[in-house]
Amino acid sequence: MDTKNHPTMEGPKFYKLNWYYYIFAPAGGVSTGWQTVLRSKSVIGPYEDKIVLDQGATAMNGPHRGRWIETQTGESWFVHFQDRGAYGRIIHLQPMIWKNDWPVIGSDPKETGKGEPVLTWKKPNVGKTYPIAIPQFSDEFDSLNLGLQWQ
Repeated sequence: MDTKNHPTMEGPKFYKLNWYYYIFAPAGGVSTGWQTVLRSKSVIGPYEDKIVLDQGATAMNGPHRGRWIETQTGESWFVHFQDRGAYGRIIHLQPMIWKNDWPVIGSDPKETGKGEPVLTWKKPNVGKTYPIAIPQFSDEFDSLNLGLQWQ
C-alpha cells in the first residue's frame, strides 16, 4: 500500500465487481482528505491506486469514510461524511459512475476520472416513487417518548 501518497488511510471497504477486486479507503485525514480506490485482478494484489474523489474546486472538504451503494435499478452511489467542525459530520450522497473499470464519484468537470463532491443532484432511482416527507422539527414533549428528530 502506498503510504507516501495516501497517508492516514483508514476504514477500507472491500468489493468485487466483474474481474476486479476493489478497496475503497479514505486517506489524508478527516477534514483535508480524499477518497482512494485500489484495484487488482487478484485478491492478493498487486493493487494499483487512484484518487477518485477530493474537494477539488468545491467548498465540501474531506470526503471521508464513504461506502459504495447500488440501488435496485442498478445505479451506483457513494455515501460519505464531511467534517464541519463544531457542526459535526454531515452526510452526503454522491452520484457514482464507472469509467474504464474505475469509479468516478460526484461530478468530473475536467474529465480526469477524479470527481468533486456535489451539493445537489437528481435523487436516486429506487424503482418506485415515495412521497416527499418533512421530518418533525419541533417537540411539545407531551409524550413519554422523544420524537424521531431527537435521534
